[in-house]
Amino acid sequence: MFGTREFVARNPRTTAAMVKAVNNGMLEMVRSPDAALGAIKARDPLVKMDVEAGRMEMYIRDILLTPRVKADGFSSVDPARLQKSIDAVVEAYGLKSTTSPGDVYTDRFLPPKADRIPRPQGLAAKAAP
Repeated sequence: MFGTREFVARNPRTTAAMVKAVNNGMLEMVRSPDAALGAIKARDPLVKMDVEAGRMEMYIRDILLTPRVKADGFSSVDPARLQKSIDAVVEAYGLKSTTSPGDVYTDRFLPPKADRIPRPQGLAAKAAP
């Protein structure tokens, strides 16, 4: 999630509530992928459920439930890894200035770690280690 410094400074409770809501949505998607797919179908009745079910399973298993997410929860950031990403963008685009992880990320609004650890059920529980 992104927010301007001004908005975050003026609305810390709103920011924390939004972060918590997104976190809870992610947890629910992992816990109950069928319910998440039902929400997609309700929004777009033309969606092909078999296709979306396969995509969601792959997303949860292969992309979302990384070892870091399983250990530290959603939105946990490794500052060294983030700095490498920043450096790669600076180099790729030939930017004249750079930034640091602390300029673009804060864990100040995250729910407690225990409330960010996904606990999958069903197919998502078989996610790759």
